[in-house]
Amino acid sequence: MDTRPPTSKPNDEEKIESESELDPSEFEDDDDDEFRPLRQKETRKPTAKSHESKVTPLNTKKRRAAKRASKAPKTIPNTVFQKETDVINIQLKKHVSRIEKLEKVYNVLKKHKTM
Repeated sequence: MDTRPPTSKPNDEEKIESESELDPSEFEDDDDDEFRPLRQKETRKPTAKSHESKVTPLNTKKRRAAKRASKAPKTIPNTVFQKETDVINIQLKKHVSRIEKLEKVYNVLKKHKTM
């Protein structure tokens, strides 16, 4: 005879009862409305060939210069102002000489009129 105590194997009915005792809300996800795709393994992007990835020193210098220029305050160099003032001075001299000539003509006409 068997001296071991009988092991109780649950019947199918007992399994169903034990499962029904569990609360199904414990297993529900809060984000049921959102569709969350399964994560896939990230594929490795093809790397650039060695000659394509190299940056020439000239390009580096240009990039750095452009970066400095973009960070620099937007000021107009003095040479631009100097050129503009030179042009204005020349125009003023022309106008002054015309005015002097007109004054001379006016004075001559005034003298003739008074005579």
